[in-house]
Amino acid sequence: MAFSTGSIVDVPFELWNIGINTPNDPSDDYRMVPWIFDEDGNDAFSLMQIDHALSGGDNDPYTDWVYWREVVDKSPGQNGYLTEFENLGAAYDTDPTSGANTGAHAEVMARVVLCNFNGGSVADPTFPANVNAVMPATGNVLRIVSTKPNSPAVTYTFSTSGKNATTGADVEKQSAEKVGVYPNPYYAFNSAETNRFFKFVTFNNLPRKATLRVFNLVGHLVRTLEKDDAAQFLRWDLNNEALFPVASGMYIVHIDMPDIGVTKVLKVAIIQEQEVLDSY
Repeated sequence: MAFSTGSIVDVPFELWNIGINTPNDPSDDYRMVPWIFDEDGNDAFSLMQIDHALSGGDNDPYTDWVYWREVVDKSPGQNGYLTEFENLGAAYDTDPTSGANTGAHAEVMARVVLCNFNGGSVADPTFPANVNAVMPATGNVLRIVSTKPNSPAVTYTFSTSGKNATTGADVEKQSAEKVGVYPNPYYAFNSAETNRFFKFVTFNNLPRKATLRVFNLVGHLVRTLEKDDAAQFLRWDLNNEALFPVASGMYIVHIDMPDIGVTKVLKVAIIQEQEVLDSY
């Protein structure tokens, strides 16, 4: 009873680690230690006269909470578990009542309960004898298979065997079809902006050389941007040729990529935030 009295009680189940990579091979399974949160305070693991919070009625009793804790000796079988049991007070590197998740006795899973759905009304004074409010039958095995997150020990191998990397005008022309701009629409701010005085949208997938001409909907040229570098990105600071902020509205961007003989037209929606003067 790790979170209340700290006493050692019998529980009608065993916890086993069946191996991440060998769940069907019992030869490397080892037994774990259950810590119990005694929700009903009777200092015993039991089916409580409490209805589960996810229930739609009053007939779904559930057990005290089970926390799965590691053992120091993870050799196959029960040796590690028996050692922990015999030396529980001294072997654990934390106070058994603290529940701290440290050291060799780390918490693997937490707050696991068994729920007897439709097992009988928890309001019945004869609980748990009423209807079927009982624990699972002796010999039942519940196997829990969880998602295994990546760790530093996980490695991946990629191969380009049989694939030839290609470059040249044809590849660049295909890439030019993916030229885009983000965020679009620009709605008052860009999450990549570091202060309110530097606003921008970013064009991506551009070739080395490109000329971008920004027009408003009446066809007036608002801004010309020139690119001549190896990066695929180019920022527009949302200013016109006079370096004043453009008005909110829709803009047409004509992109000329002369080295590959491709042009592209994009539409960009700009919604500027309300201007707040710091001084006047």
